[in-house]
Amino acid sequence: MNIIPKYAQMKPKSKTAASQKIVRRAENNYIQCELKNLHAKKQHTNAELLAIHLQLAEHLPIQTLMEIIEKIKANNKKLMKKKYERLNKKLVNLRAKQSNHKIMKDAEQKFHSRFVNLTEVYINEQEAELLRKGLKHNIESYNQKRELEQTIVDTEVIISRLPAEEQEHARHICRHIIEKDINAKKTRKQKNENQTIKGLKEKLRANNVITTKADKGNTTVLIDKKDYIEKTESLITEIGCNKLGKDPTEEYQAAIKNTIKKSTTIIKDNLPYRLTLMNPSVPPLIALPKTHKPGTPMRPIINYKSAPGYRLSKHLKTLLKDSLDLRNKYTVTNATELIEKMKSLKINENTKFVSFDIKDLYPSIPTIETIKTVQEILMGKMKREAVTEIINALKVTLKQNYFRFNNKIYKQINGLGMGNPTSAILMEVFMQTLEEKYMKNLSTNLGVKFYARYVDD
Repeated sequence: MNIIPKYAQMKPKSKTAASQKIVRRAENNYIQCELKNLHAKKQHTNAELLAIHLQLAEHLPIQTLMEIIEKIKANNKKLMKKKYERLNKKLVNLRAKQSNHKIMKDAEQKFHSRFVNLTEVYINEQEAELLRKGLKHNIESYNQKRELEQTIVDTEVIISRLPAEEQEHARHICRHIIEKDINAKKTRKQKNENQTIKGLKEKLRANNVITTKADKGNTTVLIDKKDYIEKTESLITEIGCNKLGKDPTEEYQAAIKNTIKKSTTIIKDNLPYRLTLMNPSVPPLIALPKTHKPGTPMRPIINYKSAPGYRLSKHLKTLLKDSLDLRNKYTVTNATELIEKMKSLKINENTKFVSFDIKDLYPSIPTIETIKTVQEILMGKMKREAVTEIINALKVTLKQNYFRFNNKIYKQINGLGMGNPTSAILMEVFMQTLEEKYMKNLSTNLGVKFYARYVDD
C-alpha cells in the first residue's frame, strides 16, 4: 500500500531553515518509497505477462501467436499516441495560462537555423539534412548477426514447448517470419547516411572546408578554412595579443610551483600536489562563428585545462566565491527575469528601452584596478597573510594568458584571460563596482528607473 508517512503530511509551524530541511527530507523519502513501489509493480506485471506469453505459446500455433502480438502492439501504439496528444494539449493550455498571452503560432516562432553554409560549396538536401542533426549525431548501429541469433534462441525456446509432432512445422513457419523481419530491419537509412557522410567528407576535404559549431543555437556551420583562420587571427589582433617566439610553458610551470610553495596559508599540506598539473601544455584556442550577427564575427574559446595555472586558478576561484559578497543587484540571467522585474515599472510615452553591449568583455577588464578592488574587499574579511597570498597568486595566474592557434603561440596583453577560471568572478567584481559607482548618477541625471545587466556566457 502507498501510505504517506505522517512526517510527510506535517506542515512546519515556522519557516525556519531547520523545519524546511525536515520537510524536504520527508518529501524525498516519500518519493523514493513511491518509486520503489512502482518498480516492484512493474516487475510483477512483467512476470505475469511472460507467464501468459509462455502459456499462449504452448496452446496456439506460432503464426496465430505472432499475429496476436502484432495486433497488441498496434493497439498499444494507438493508445499511447492518444495519451501523448491529450497530455500535450494540457501542457499547451498550462503554458498559455502561465504566460498570460496566447500561444504563438508555429509560423511566428523564430529559431536559429540548424545548418548554415558560409561557403560556395554546393550542399544537396541529403547532406544538409544530415548536417542539421548536429556534429554529435551518431548513426544508429544495427547488428544484424546479434539480432538474428537472439531471435533464433527466443523462438527455439518457445517451439520446444510445443508437441514434438508440431515442432518441425513451427520451425518452418518461424524461419520465413524471421527472414521477413530481418530483411525489413535492414535499414536503408543507415546505408544512405554512411554513403552521405563519405561523400560529404570527400567534398569538404577537396574544397578545404571545415565544420564547426555556431556560437548560438547549436548550429552546424560550414566555413572555408582560409576564412576561418583569417577571421580568427584578425580577432586575436583586435583583442591585443602578441605572437611569442617560444613556448613559455616551462617558465610558467616553475612560477606556479613557486607560488604554491609560498602560499602556505591558503593552500594546506595535502593540496600542493593536487594543484600542480603534470605535463602542462599551451591551451588551444578555437573560434565559433556568430551567425546571428552581421558579418559573422568570431567568438574565441580557450580550453585552459592544459595550462600550468589551471588548477591553482580553480582553487582561487573557490576562495574568492566563498569570500566575496557578490550580490548581483543589477544582474538578470534571462529574458523572463527581466520581464518580471519590469512589471513594476511605470512606462509612459517618453520612456526608452536602451541596451548596451560590451565588446570583448574579458580583454577590456582592467586587471590592476580589479585586483585592487578584490584586495580591499578581502582585507575586511580575512587575515592579511591570506589576502596577500591570494593577490600574489592571482597576479601570477593572470599573467599567464597565452594560447595556441594555427601552430602559433600568442599572449594576451591586457584584461582577464579567456578561459581562466577566475576571469568570470573577477569580471563580476569589476562590473558590480562600476554599477554601484555610476548608478546614482544614472538615476539622478538621466532619469533611469530600472537598470539590469544580462550576463551572456
